Amino acid sequence: MTRLYRILRLPIVISLLAFVLAGCAQSTPAPPPPPESTGPGWEITETLITEIDMHAVYSLSAVSPDGRRFGYPTEVGPKMLMVVDGQKGKEFTAVWSQPIFSPDSQRVGYIAETDGKYFVVVDGLESSGYDYFRSLPVFSPDSRQVAFVAELGDSQLMVVDGTEGKRYDKVITRFPLFNPFSPDNRRFAYTAQFGDKQFIVLDGVEGERYDFIGEPPTFSPDSQRTAHAARVADEWLVVLDGVAGSPHQFVVSPPIFSPDSRQMAYVAKEDGRKFVVIDGAEGKGYDDITAGIPLFNPFSPDSRRFAYAARLGDAEFAVVDGVEGKRHDSVSLPVFSPDSRRIAYVAEENGRKFIVIDGTEGKRYDDVYPPLFSPDSRRLAYIAQDAGGQFVVVDGQEGERYEAAKTPVFSPDSQRVAHVAKDGLRQLIVIDGVEGPPYDTSLSGINIIFDSPDSLHHIGRFGYLIYLVQIELG
Repeated sequence: MTRLYRILRLPIVISLLAFVLAGCAQSTPAPPPPPESTGPGWEITETLITEIDMHAVYSLSAVSPDGRRFGYPTEVGPKMLMVVDGQKGKEFTAVWSQPIFSPDSQRVGYIAETDGKYFVVVDGLESSGYDYFRSLPVFSPDSRQVAFVAELGDSQLMVVDGTEGKRYDKVITRFPLFNPFSPDNRRFAYTAQFGDKQFIVLDGVEGERYDFIGEPPTFSPDSQRTAHAARVADEWLVVLDGVAGSPHQFVVSPPIFSPDSRQMAYVAKEDGRKFVVIDGAEGKGYDDITAGIPLFNPFSPDSRRFAYAARLGDAEFAVVDGVEGKRHDSVSLPVFSPDSRRIAYVAEENGRKFIVIDGTEGKRYDDVYPPLFSPDSRRLAYIAQDAGGQFVVVDGQEGERYEAAKTPVFSPDSQRVAHVAKDGLRQLIVIDGVEGPPYDTSLSGINIIFDSPDSLHHIGRFGYLIYLVQIELG
């Protein structure tokens, strides 16, 4: 067969020869030959990132947000070290976390231990030693700052860029939701406890004492406002910008701000009924608000609409702008299109699932996963499953069946659709229904990232070899 592509495999500075000269006896299987056909005009370049050590703790491997870097901890005799892009870090008694990449993917941190003391290591530099850690290191949105919660004796403290905050009985992190930084990187907030009282520490200033707060505070997208739930005796309330709202029997979800920062919503419960509260106005009570808890967010991208899933008796339905939709056995959290005009969700009836888009029901399947709108809001894609396997459905058209398929991704111009598929021992990228070259399965964190309408990249594995795979679609 004529091959309809060109494929290049490029080594990086750390070559396989270097491992051999270093006395590495590890046997690396040769990469399998490229497939006989793939997309016409495609040019695929594979650049070697690293060779995985045979003693790697593969469950703690991680891919950077930009999809170009790869790291993992590994054992070296009785010790451990972190390997990022083939570069080995310092040896420790133990490495206790996966590599944590910054949002811009340029920095990396992790937790390590030596002689009973724990350290956060960021860009190869160790923090002070602590008795234990209560959070993973977390980077600010601009990647310039890093924070973590440490334990010393009977106290816990927030540490930001090496500067230790005040010591408290507890610093509440609620992993993995912990992130003390505001979106603009200028503020930070967290929940602390002295004795039997909890309070918010906002920009270093302690707030009102409450019997319980639990969840960290929420910043508005513009970083100007904060909100959190709190309990006083048997009553719960939401505190917005330091002012307590009306009491409830229980606050079910953390408060969330609308994208324009002007509105705030949460789910509360009274007398067995749950309801949504938006800017202090209580919605209708239901037996349950069924989807999205605790990451409840009812707002549309333009902040003008809201939607959520509710249940009354045995029926579930979407509530869109206060109007209840058709009853089903179950429904998922509704999803708005980027332009906020369209809405879609998964519904179920008699054990069969289907997409409801703008009120129109799609084909029934054994299972359906949450839908995704294209950037221009005109197209819709999702993963479905039937007896033949899992497959992508784009604009109502079914793709090839595979053993497993991952949520599809649209190109920036909305014209192309790509997704990860697994079939037996191979894992591959499928673009507009055309298969790319196969790679070994079980690579954690594999993501497809479009660089332009006609270019994308991902990370692929051949045995012990990790490649950055760049695909030019032509």
